[in-house]
Amino acid sequence: MGDINRAVTKLVDPPKAVKFEAHFINATEIMELLNGLKGNDIFLPTLIAVTMGLRRGEVLGLKWSDIDFDEGSLTVNRTLTPVKGGYELEKTKTEKSNRTIMIPSNVIPYLKEAKTEQAKNKLFFGKGYQNNDFVVSNVDGSAMSPTAWNHRFKRYLDNNNLSDLRLHDLRHSNASLMLKAGVQLKVVSEWLGHSKIGTTADIYVHIDKEQMSSAAERINNAIDI
Repeated sequence: MGDINRAVTKLVDPPKAVKFEAHFINATEIMELLNGLKGNDIFLPTLIAVTMGLRRGEVLGLKWSDIDFDEGSLTVNRTLTPVKGGYELEKTKTEKSNRTIMIPSNVIPYLKEAKTEQAKNKLFFGKGYQNNDFVVSNVDGSAMSPTAWNHRFKRYLDNNNLSDLRLHDLRHSNASLMLKAGVQLKVVSEWLGHSKIGTTADIYVHIDKEQMSSAAERINNAIDI
């Protein structure tokens, strides 16, 4: 409205943004984590998160109708969000987050096993079973809450003297694993459901010592001194 004749905010030196550094684990550590969780009720969601890079809410919002066993694919089109007193099923983070990806073949048997186990639980609980069609659920068919998964995951890490790892770091680990395996950055970006490829490159790409050593070796082979 012209009442202030200068922008006083220009007199301030804003603090520099500190870039968030996520943790990630390599293939060996991923296998150790998954093998240790077998038989645990958070094995399946952790398996899905680390092998397919889904966000926490995307994993818990998955339904069996989203999985095509014949094609070997999985479609992400909703997310389970915690709210006071329960949860809500909402649209995914962005339009790009709606995606169909292929399921690694060694993951499919675990999904089929989980579906069979749910069928047994449905018979056991009878009318008390909540037939929500969730891929990841409690024994009575109810949705597993994000908070419960967080707490159980952290408790497992603490009990086994493992590094401080967040559930979302499983997504970072998946991205790094694919890139190290030679998957193109554009494919990784589409796989993760990012709106911009820059997000994948700036946040989700992690380089380990082995890759650094490989880069040094290539320079060594290229320059004869």
